[in-house]
Amino acid sequence: MKTGHLKLKVHARPFCKVMRNLTKRALKGYFWHVIHNRKEEQSEKATTWLLRLKHKGLIKPFQNLKRFDHDIPIDRHFVLRLFRPVRRMARFNEGLPIDRYYIDGFLLSHRQDIGGHVLEIGDDTYARRFGGERVDKCDVLHVTDGNPQATIIADLSCTNDIPSDTFDCIILTQTLQYIYDVQAAIHTLHRILKPGGVLLASLPGIAHISRYDMDHWGEYWRFTTMSARRLFESVFPSDTVEVHQYGNMLTAIAFLLGLASEELRENELNYCSPDFQLLLTVRAAKPRAQ
Repeated sequence: MKTGHLKLKVHARPFCKVMRNLTKRALKGYFWHVIHNRKEEQSEKATTWLLRLKHKGLIKPFQNLKRFDHDIPIDRHFVLRLFRPVRRMARFNEGLPIDRYYIDGFLLSHRQDIGGHVLEIGDDTYARRFGGERVDKCDVLHVTDGNPQATIIADLSCTNDIPSDTFDCIILTQTLQYIYDVQAAIHTLHRILKPGGVLLASLPGIAHISRYDMDHWGEYWRFTTMSARRLFESVFPSDTVEVHQYGNMLTAIAFLLGLASEELRENELNYCSPDFQLLLTVRAAKPRAQ
């Protein structure tokens, strides 16, 4: 019986046919031995290696897979045996993180709101990218000294240093989870917006801990469409608050594994499941003065 043999497809190149065959045989034997014997530590290493080979385009491991005699599909078994992500998406050198794919789409759809005097957190990347010539001035807020791009040093949850009615648009991406007093921060954001100004925010629903941020200023929250709506409608008029969610089971698993958006198909990324809220976005507007 050939139960448990993996059908791995190695991309053929004329000058490496022999190497292809050797690699294929070695991978088949190694992965079958490790997973069939259920060795936890080795299985994790084997799976991580296999997924990295897939990412580099060397093999296609999840096609035509057979079941072992314990009746667990190999591709499902691979994911269940992982203790750590394939990679941490702390840097963008291996592709666009899945949550950032959704943030890009959200800001692109609301790019007309980004203009005038804009406030962004950490740097001015999104303001310049999506606001372009509509941006007259851009301030960058950071909670501590040390950021050379910061023009404002302040804690949104406890500051009166920023004048009221200052900004036409505030871009607040992936920030509120690091602020313990979220409601106070939303009050501050409402206060410093000009009448008619717009807040564009994103919040994590499903995500791993950012170790750097946890160690430096803490990480406290994850959100749902319900909690996001209640938080923002407690400060902004309900008819000016728009809340949307992005993600599904596949993208949530891929994001936790550290896969990049380029490793999924567009229809897989854009399918939306209300039970797997990977990312939430909020557009909230401050009413114009009567």
